[in-house]
Amino acid sequence: MDKAFDYGVTFFDTADAYPIGGALESMGRTEEYIGNWLKGRREQIVLASKFFLPMGTGPNDRGGSRKHIFQAAHASLRRLQTDYLDLYQMHFPDFETPLDETLGALDDLVHSGKVRYIGCSNYPCAGYLVYPFHKMRRRGRYQILYRSISTSGRWRYSCSRCCILLCFRTDTLSS
Repeated sequence: MDKAFDYGVTFFDTADAYPIGGALESMGRTEEYIGNWLKGRREQIVLASKFFLPMGTGPNDRGGSRKHIFQAAHASLRRLQTDYLDLYQMHFPDFETPLDETLGALDDLVHSGKVRYIGCSNYPCAGYLVYPFHKMRRRGRYQILYRSISTSGRWRYSCSRCCILLCFRTDTLSS
């Protein structure tokens, strides 16, 4: 990380479950390493983390429920030794938790100042993202824009292989 930072890398992305593949006791260790390294550099770094994967054996130790999101965010902030994340992402879709619950919890983290922006990774492009667009438009505070990149590198609006999802608060944008 020192070498990357010296060469101008300022975006660091991790997840609460990293390193994946080890015992539950080792999960979160990557965030601890980054947190130790981050001292004295926080304002120069764009810091992202993700949540979703099991962090314990209980029913609320994974997924997109309000309880898990709050627990995961606070644990990540503690391990990363910071008071906010620039980007907080849901690592995988949670088809068991209502999307309004997930987005409501993330919205509360943004309003509390613990998270600047929200996002997602490993989401399918088709179908699933259509629902949140309509729900969020009714909420009035968010817009979702998404486009896909074809294999030729040109922007397209439909692709089942890759997706870029951009979710931003409309009340924080200036005209």
